Amino acid sequence: MLVKKQKLLFSSLPLLIIGLTTALLMVSFFVGIRAYVAQGQGSDTPVGAYDYSDVPGIKGLQEKINYAKDRIDALSNKSGAYKKEITDLQEESATLAGQVSILDNRVAKFQIDIELQEEKITKTKLEMQTTEEKIAETENRIVKRKGEIKELLQHINQLDQRTYLEILLENNRFSEFFNQLKQVQDVQGSLQETLGEIEQYQVALLDQQTELAHQQELQRELLQALENRKADLKEEKEAKQVLMNETRNSEIKYRNLLWEIQQQQKIADQEIASSEKRIRDLIAQSQRDQELSRFNDLSSDLAWPVDPLRGITAYFHDPTYPFKKLFEHSAIDIRASQGTPIRAAASGYVGSAKDNGLGYSYIMVIHNNGISTVYGHVSRIDVKEDDFVMQGQSIGATGGLPGTRGAGNFSTGAHLHFEVRNNGIPVNPLEYLP
Repeated sequence: MLVKKQKLLFSSLPLLIIGLTTALLMVSFFVGIRAYVAQGQGSDTPVGAYDYSDVPGIKGLQEKINYAKDRIDALSNKSGAYKKEITDLQEESATLAGQVSILDNRVAKFQIDIELQEEKITKTKLEMQTTEEKIAETENRIVKRKGEIKELLQHINQLDQRTYLEILLENNRFSEFFNQLKQVQDVQGSLQETLGEIEQYQVALLDQQTELAHQQELQRELLQALENRKADLKEEKEAKQVLMNETRNSEIKYRNLLWEIQQQQKIADQEIASSEKRIRDLIAQSQRDQELSRFNDLSSDLAWPVDPLRGITAYFHDPTYPFKKLFEHSAIDIRASQGTPIRAAASGYVGSAKDNGLGYSYIMVIHNNGISTVYGHVSRIDVKEDDFVMQGQSIGATGGLPGTRGAGNFSTGAHLHFEVRNNGIPVNPLEYLP
């Protein structure tokens, strides 16, 4: 009996060894597949990760955005045509009719610019809506994929409760065993793929949230620009009305007014130069005075005299300046409400504080290193000649509204006319401001 059992055992041993060997080979094969899947899956962007063409509403928004882009291009071209017309008119001789034509074209240009800004605001609003739709869709896709992962993990947990030997012994044929292993492999692959998709969606979500924040900031800037363009239009109409009131449609009166303005400008330049020389000579002759001697230690770095948030309405030697044919614009005009406090751009001595009533009023401050600053169209003056002022100290208030104190002739609206001079020569203030 014992001999028979031994014979049976030895006769079955080859089959047992073959089965165990096969099982070990299958385990090694699966472990290799598993490692390959873990390394290879989820590394590429899943198909459709950034495809939102099937999302309801986004296609319609994109069509509206494309229409807005076409409108923006058309309005930009129209605004450019007016700009060229203005430039061409400024090259002609200075006549009343020519000046009126320049102002008319500027009014028309600003009306187009308002439409242009409104269209840009519409476009940005549509882009924000599109981005918000994409964010909502991406969040939904992440939630959906997390649900799929939960189901896959439950399935894997069920499969992992059986050993590979149990799987082998449960199946009568090796083909069934391979099918079981393939099922495990497919589930593991699906898990890795879904994890990869979630990773890509999270990256997309972060990008979309960043883009939305940028669009919101752009929208705020566009709204401010729209307000500026509306103010430009109002000021341009007022400038034309002032011109018509001053000349009463008479070329002779226009010529007389032109001569008067040029003389006023010449006198102001001479007074500024004379005052600067007087102050600098005084400083040079009084080095023993402690207060005056510290002047050379002062910084000539400039700060903005008023907040530039509302924009610059005219630049240094601006080719589009409406009165370019009458006189060169050797300053920048910073938009500011009537009566805004003016801060000294740097520490120094007041060289001039000229109150000309309804004429052009200004303040000049002398700084170190040959720099001086001029503040024009001031409606109020808070300092007097030879006063020492610190950077940021209030020295007066802005003006510029036509017909108001300190505005002078041909002011284009409420603003601060800000000049920077280097050794008496006007230079571009933007090259000295932060």
